[in-house]
Amino acid sequence: MGDRERLAECFDELLSNSMHWFDKPTRRIDITVSQPGSDAVPNQLDSAVSYALIHFRDNGSGVPVDNKGKIFDAFFSTYHHGTGLGLALVRRIVEGHAGRITESGVPGEGAEFEIYLPVAEPTRPPAGGSAVGT
Repeated sequence: MGDRERLAECFDELLSNSMHWFDKPTRRIDITVSQPGSDAVPNQLDSAVSYALIHFRDNGSGVPVDNKGKIFDAFFSTYHHGTGLGLALVRRIVEGHAGRITESGVPGEGAEFEIYLPVAEPTRPPAGGSAVGT
């Protein structure tokens, strides 16, 4: 259960951000989705909730170590045409969905975002009926 438009905006921003920082002739973006066990959920999240873990990786220049703690702050940017609002918006959207986002890439090898979003539990159909829209 999520706001499709806001989540699309989130992933569009991550894609756009990756495009700005490619520095290699072969450009690559990998997106994988898994469902981590409760023991793999970050401490800041409710381990009783099921989450989708989305890895969004690119092979651009990556995030310098000194900037890792600032990239989600509003108005922080090292891109000369940047406003510093893109990743702040991404974090706001993810957290607005009761999720969490971190960046764990290796500088020089690319950015790697880990996005945890709660997964809605399947709804049970009413007695004698069938589930609609699940």
